[in-house]
Amino acid sequence: MEIENSSVKSFLEGLHNRVPDSLKPQIEQFQTYFNQRLWHQLTGAVEEFLRQPEAKPFCIELYNEFIREWSGKMNQINNILFAIEASEQLKAQDPEQAFKFMQSVQEPLEKVDKEFRETDDSRPLTHEKQNAYILSQLQSAGIKLLLLDLDYTRNTLRECEKRMEALDHVNPVIYSHFYRLSSDYYKAQAKYTEFFNNALLFLACIDINRLSFEEKSQFAYDLCLAALLSPTIYNFGRLVDHEIITDPQTGRNNSWVNEHLYKIVYEFNQGDVSMYDVLEVSFNQQPLLAQNKDLLRQKMRQMALMALLYEHPSMKSCHQIPYESIQQRLRCSKNDAEHLVMKSLALGLIRGTIDEVAQVVNIHWVQPRHLGREGVEGLIKKLQDWQDTLDGMATNLRESAPELFVK
Repeated sequence: MEIENSSVKSFLEGLHNRVPDSLKPQIEQFQTYFNQRLWHQLTGAVEEFLRQPEAKPFCIELYNEFIREWSGKMNQINNILFAIEASEQLKAQDPEQAFKFMQSVQEPLEKVDKEFRETDDSRPLTHEKQNAYILSQLQSAGIKLLLLDLDYTRNTLRECEKRMEALDHVNPVIYSHFYRLSSDYYKAQAKYTEFFNNALLFLACIDINRLSFEEKSQFAYDLCLAALLSPTIYNFGRLVDHEIITDPQTGRNNSWVNEHLYKIVYEFNQGDVSMYDVLEVSFNQQPLLAQNKDLLRQKMRQMALMALLYEHPSMKSCHQIPYESIQQRLRCSKNDAEHLVMKSLALGLIRGTIDEVAQVVNIHWVQPRHLGREGVEGLIKKLQDWQDTLDGMATNLRESAPELFVK
């Protein structure tokens, strides 16, 4: 059966002549599926085609000349994903044109969305077009962010978040786009805590292996800096054990990242104050770290305090820790130790009271930590020691007072 739409037929024939030989069979497959009106199979074939790096230069014309012709026949989320692929190529050349392109794709969905909100019917809010509309909004806002329109991006994020909360089911791909845009938005504003949390949520929503080495390296670099410079993040465990850091290929394009930045993050997470002076030498190679040495020194000491509270033997019984132990671990004066304890109390890292007379800190609670392999091994050892203590007490009780035990 021949393609009835002459413009589609002409386009596919021309595209077949221009694509690399490796892609020609897929173009022929497009022709077959389009002829037979096998829209589901055609959607899958286009999706596979767009995954190929060699296909990237053809994304824009493929969408405009071919996909638009049957876009109403496919799941609208897939339609928007195809449009996003095209807009990404256009964005690199002309962001303004990329935004206009996405608006043209979004326009039919806006009409449906308006009708949906104005009619009083019982259709569920899980309609695919609602999900597709949110997805198109997020992509448009991402382009606006590239154009430094922060207000547009912020307003879109708020609107999309409300829409997502109203839905009883949101396609996972929308979450990944939402968290990616959120992380980019907060990165543009140097809001380290918000960037860190949203970037990790984004990475949790995707297959990290789908990211390029360059993208992995950039995320690893940005996450490390955000963790170090955030005024509220004092536990790097999630980052230290994350695949984005542990992948040996991640920092391959940046020797400073490989040799210094990862080590800085690791030692901070350990709370090893003795390493600070060694690490500080590398701060000068990164302007943001060099500008925040005072913050980093205080942060290292606070993380050392938290590590001490987890490790200190007194935590097993009376939950008291002497100031002398804090001074020794943090390598600071008594006044500095008091200041750090009060700062940690104010930040909510610990809860407790200070006993100035007894020169101890009474700790009731410490912010939970993400335990890496070493932390888990240490916890296992503590549990084993505790079990040994209980066994010893039970044995001693049996031997000292056998009359208490009735057989």
